[in-house]
Amino acid sequence: MGGRGEDVGLFGRSVVWLHGWGMSSVIWRAVPAFGRFDSRALTLPGHGREAWDEALGSDITRWALRLLERAPERAIWVGWSLGGLLALEVARLAPKRVTGLVLLASSPCFVAQGEWSCAMSAETLAQFELGLAQDHALTLRRFLALQTLGARDAKQVRSVLNAAAVDAAQVDVRALRAGLKILHETDRRQTLANLDMPVAVLLGGLDRIVPPCAAEAYLRLNPAVQVLSVPQAGHAPFLYVGEHDAESTRGLSFDAWLTEVMQGMAK
Repeated sequence: MGGRGEDVGLFGRSVVWLHGWGMSSVIWRAVPAFGRFDSRALTLPGHGREAWDEALGSDITRWALRLLERAPERAIWVGWSLGGLLALEVARLAPKRVTGLVLLASSPCFVAQGEWSCAMSAETLAQFELGLAQDHALTLRRFLALQTLGARDAKQVRSVLNAAAVDAAQVDVRALRAGLKILHETDRRQTLANLDMPVAVLLGGLDRIVPPCAAEAYLRLNPAVQVLSVPQAGHAPFLYVGEHDAESTRGLSFDAWLTEVMQGMAK
């Protein structure tokens, strides 16, 4: 799944897009910038039409290497949630192949621990893991609902998410289980702190998975990171269609902000 448009000559850089846990690359159809640039949407292992390989297990490095096999030689990487964590791992493994990172509602460490409090509790994630073992279809529905909980435009966003969610009847539950384990066990804070490339982060002010206080946490790890927040959005801030807070996004729509960020990374 890719897109190519009139801005390719001006932009001059490939863009890799990684969706989140339990979702598919269909989500990017709702993002206008995807169709305007030289885009490559990669499906995560075991999601959508991408077959699950048991050899990958819950090893984030193996997942990232598998993605690199299908990626352009050099590109900007855009990752949502689990996709953002994988993009960060790609940058750690192959920094010369990454021009910049755009992390959407993502975190270098999804689980709260020690002084890292702006994250989900281990108990919450454990509940998802237990639910996955008991009824994965119900767990996927609950996860979709959590992504828009409290958001001002919840109904519209939920409609897009439902269309992009993996088919519970066809998805490989082993891949879902491994993805949750990656979220539970991975800590790439040091990777983020050491990155020497442009990094932009978009967060939702009502996100229940990556809390908005993660903005300060990002900047403590790496002051060079550009962090913007959409106060009325949930876990899919890039789908927010309401009015954007002037202080958080400078009045830009997500598409305009993303275009501006990626063009800066392509220079």
